[in-house]
Amino acid sequence: MKRLEQNFDVSVILPFYKKMAEFRKALPVNAPYFQRNGIEIIICLDEDSEEKELLKFIATYPLINWKVLVNHWKHEWRNPSKTINVGIKHATKKYVLVCSPESEFYTDAIKIMREYLEYYDRHFAVGRVAFVDYDKNEIDDFLFTHPFGSIMVKKEFLFTIGGYDESLDKWGGDDNNVRARLELSGVRRLYLPEVKLVHREEKRELKARKKKTEKVPIEMGKSIFLPSQIKINDNWGEDFNDIIFDWQHKKENSFLLGEYLSSDYFTDLEMWSQKVEQDFKSLLLVQSYNEERQITAFLENVSAYFGGIVLLDDESTDDTYKLAKHPSLVLKVKKKRCGFNDLENRNILLDIASFFNTEWLAFMDVDERIDRRYADFNFMNDREIEVGIFRLVHVWNDEKVYNADYPYSEGGVQQKYRMFRNKGRMQIVTEKKCLHFQLTPYYEKICVTNILLLHYGNMLEEERLKKYRFYSVEDVEGDQQSYEHLVCPHPCLKEIEKISL
Repeated sequence: MKRLEQNFDVSVILPFYKKMAEFRKALPVNAPYFQRNGIEIIICLDEDSEEKELLKFIATYPLINWKVLVNHWKHEWRNPSKTINVGIKHATKKYVLVCSPESEFYTDAIKIMREYLEYYDRHFAVGRVAFVDYDKNEIDDFLFTHPFGSIMVKKEFLFTIGGYDESLDKWGGDDNNVRARLELSGVRRLYLPEVKLVHREEKRELKARKKKTEKVPIEMGKSIFLPSQIKINDNWGEDFNDIIFDWQHKKENSFLLGEYLSSDYFTDLEMWSQKVEQDFKSLLLVQSYNEERQITAFLENVSAYFGGIVLLDDESTDDTYKLAKHPSLVLKVKKKRCGFNDLENRNILLDIASFFNTEWLAFMDVDERIDRRYADFNFMNDREIEVGIFRLVHVWNDEKVYNADYPYSEGGVQQKYRMFRNKGRMQIVTEKKCLHFQLTPYYEKICVTNILLLHYGNMLEEERLKKYRFYSVEDVEGDQQSYEHLVCPHPCLKEIEKISL
């Protein structure tokens, strides 16, 4: 699977001045593009008359990583350069896409631009836009002019030139000027005709746009379109900085989470709202299905290492859900079961986790325990680390020994992707149906930790035989070559006590 779909690493900046009506029309089209891995949407509200209405509206799209900044100074429309720069200064991602809030994605602009920029390092990407009225349904290719104002570029390149030129105070020219200044700095233009956006306006606004373009004086046009030097404004991007909503520090998240869990898909819920509102260093995400024998011991073991625990029960037919009790639980919810679907369950857990304020997230299964000898979580304090790999051994026949012949291991010790920094709402994106995928949404800045998991799910012979039969039927895609190791009569067994990491 392409790395981009695991983490686009893009901040989309929407300069916003009295655009609520237009934004209501555009967002339903753009939302599927916005709520993908590693994308944050920064709305820079350049006056506050629509503040309450905007916050209420974006709350209906809780799976988008929103950041909203507002300017409380009342003023007439102005050139958006200062507003855009505020967004650039507050962007947390590697790449920036500047886009109008009323523009609709006609093609997958974000993906196309990021894919190209992955291979064209010192470039910025632009595409085409069609300016049409609201009544036009069929849009012919010739309506897409060249190029459009939206631009995708590495954030660091915008910092090099000091963002957009804040001395511009009239209509237009800001997009052309920033492109010209980027080229002066050695960042080349990458024109992508397959990138298409639709900008809808009233017919009178379309006519006014043409007249405004024609009125630009020649000398002013030269300074905008053909600057001779890179002029950096002092204190650029600091025109306003009041953050009223932030996906990194959400407020009233228990209410929004409750709304998400109100679907008929979820059949039971226990949520401790006071706990949900807390800030966590780490949250453990767990799914369960008929684990009544292990759930109590599991919760007791893992509670020592994580700030909180979120449990998703896959409609257990035993007492697992009832027995799942511990002070570390911040939420437990039961969903309808639609057969075995490990991927779906974990992505639901990631959706739920996106409502929490937490630095780190981790996955574990109920049949796993953390070995107290090897439970070093200090890697979380290293800002250069974003993904943690745990070690794992399979306990075999006896609680004191493990299978040293287990496939895809080094002497029986496997490495498993299990812990990752919270980057907002993300999903595990994989081509695999439901088996043997990595349990982190992305794989960057990885650390092999000194954390050892003891897996008890294969300890008993009858359980191994049951799994052998299950996987042999379930793995229709052939994700794993063989499951014969589960029924091997005489594997090499070693003492857990003698493991040295």
